[in-house]
Parts: sequence; structure tokens; C-alpha cells
Amino acid sequence: MYSYRDRIRTSINVVGDAYGAGIVYHLSKAELAEQDRIHAEKMAQEAALEAQRMAELQAAEEEQGQNKGKPPPLYPSVGPHGGASIS
Repeated sequence: MYSYRDRIRTSINVVGDAYGAGIVYHLSKAELAEQDRIHAEKMAQEAALEAQRMAELQAAEEEQGQNKGKPPPLYPSVGPHGGASIS
């Protein structure tokens, strides 16, 4: 007898929780959509930054590969505008 009553109580509790979750979702649907949009924009910006960093790193690695075997400059040379630059 007790187990039958407990099953009914549990079923009513689960149904009540489901209705409550549905109501909360309905009331906050617009806020959740806005947060999803903001999060997607942030992730896209971070992905673009990461791609830019990777491209810069790859370019630097390629430049180092081209300069292999060449000794580093001992003295800075004079740049096109009269200022010192390191070649």
C-alpha cells in the first residue's frame, strides 16, 4: 500500500517539476536567445583572433625558416628615413 502511494506522489512531483520548468523556459525564452546570440558573437570574435594569431605565428616561422643559415646582424643599419633599424 505504501509503495503505491509513494509512486503516485513521485509521479505528481515529476509532473509538477516538468510544468514548472516549462513555465520558466517560456518566461525566459527571449533572454536565453539574447544570451545565445552574445555568446555566438563572442566565440566568433575569439575564433577570428585565434586565426589571426596562428597566421602571424606561421608567417614568423616561415620567415625564420628563410633566415636559417644566415648570421644575425652585428650592427643596426640605417633605415630609409635616417633612423636606425635592425636588418
